[in-house]
Amino acid sequence: MQGRKLLNIDDAFAYELITLYRFKKDKQALTEEYLNILPKNPLMVNQAQNALVTLFEGPADYDMLRVALLKRIQKDPQQVVFVNMLTWQFLQQKDFDQALNQALALSRRTINDGSDIYELCSTLVYNEAYDTAIRGYEYLISKGKEQPFYVTAKIELINTKNLKVTAGKYVASDLIELEKITSICLPSLVKTRRPLLLCSGWPICKYLSCIS
Repeated sequence: MQGRKLLNIDDAFAYELITLYRFKKDKQALTEEYLNILPKNPLMVNQAQNALVTLFEGPADYDMLRVALLKRIQKDPQQVVFVNMLTWQFLQQKDFDQALNQALALSRRTINDGSDIYELCSTLVYNEAYDTAIRGYEYLISKGKEQPFYVTAKIELINTKNLKVTAGKYVASDLIELEKITSICLPSLVKTRRPLLLCSGWPICKYLSCIS
């Protein structure tokens, strides 16, 4: 660290220190070093995540990362890479609601096409966090018809609600809601070939027949 003081460069020798901390398995020092360089090197975020997930052993390590990220976000709330890292941290902890909350907060205060939310929703569906994914797709739809993910989000919203039902994670109101959204969305979706192909495989009808 003396070299940094002499050079007056906060991220001097960062790559050498990262190699050293990984070898020593110094979790906190490695975390801080990655957070030092990520603002100037956001493309290294995947490397940082891979290194940390290999070294971290449990919730205490991710809590340490969360605290470090929150401190930096307080100092620089416009630094997108820190918010993305915080979202990733919540995903590792399977705190899916908080992961989406962070992503939505970032989306609302930045100009973007919604791709990050859409990708996150796909991850949520994969992890069977259907209610959280539904909330994300509904946000994309609420951004309006002119947005690039409007139609796709409608398709995936129906698909996710259907997956929730087929997984047995539903109550009677979910069946009613599935019927409602299907009757509203499908007429507009079937006007294009791609939605038709996607819709053709959905086993929705037998679940709608349960409503009486």
